[in-house]
Amino acid sequence: MTIELISSGIFGMVPAIYVDVGPKSLQSCVWTSTMTLSMAQIVSMEIILRPITPYLLPMLALSYPLVRITLIVRAMDGGKARQTLKSILMMVWSYFALNLPYAILLVAESVGHVTKVCELIGQFLASKHYLKAL
Repeated sequence: MTIELISSGIFGMVPAIYVDVGPKSLQSCVWTSTMTLSMAQIVSMEIILRPITPYLLPMLALSYPLVRITLIVRAMDGGKARQTLKSILMMVWSYFALNLPYAILLVAESVGHVTKVCELIGQFLASKHYLKAL
């Protein structure tokens, strides 16, 4: 449980710092109103701070050590230490397994937003209004 709390604390704190409760409703979260952000900055923050920093980065960083520790624990003799380590490993692996689909969905959603923004920019550039301005 300690490893899970440490990884959640380290990797989940960064997005929490930049997110605030919405001004109109306590049910929504928005980027902190003290920052003025462009659409590109918002999209990049969405991609980095929501799926990558709290879920994908720790999973990539800890996968090899977790596999090694899991193999070591399997080879250990029975005892209280082995059971404690098995419980910790089960919680950490569960954290990654249960949050991986969510993180992938967030990345796909963010890529969808980027694609939509690019399409809108392309439509604007191809429009007659832009050509008349030139």
